[in-house]
Amino acid sequence: MGADVAPELIKTLLTSEADVLFFVHPVVRVGEWHTNPKPQLSLTVSGDWFAKTMDGARVERAPGDVSFRSHQTLKPDAQGRFRHRSRTVGEELLVLMALRLAGEIWLGPSPYAFK
Repeated sequence: MGADVAPELIKTLLTSEADVLFFVHPVVRVGEWHTNPKPQLSLTVSGDWFAKTMDGARVERAPGDVSFRSHQTLKPDAQGRFRHRSRTVGEELLVLMALRLAGEIWLGPSPYAFK
């Protein structure tokens, strides 16, 4: 990364061009079952929300939370659910900033493979 820094592991997992998008969601919004069209890194700028995944997990997000999603190849389950469902929480507009990657050229394991 630079001179005089402690050693660290750096491995490129994906190469891509990217778009930066901002999403503004109203106070009461439900995003029915959907996936992101491309891998994306999302930052919650303001507001609170949650996502419920096909396996029943519920993940809550608040301002400052960052998440990476790359599940474009998943298929709907037996109930027709497709990856995740989301909903705003509270009385504040939800603002998300997303760094959406244009390509899907993975050079390594899933980003979730690190422990």
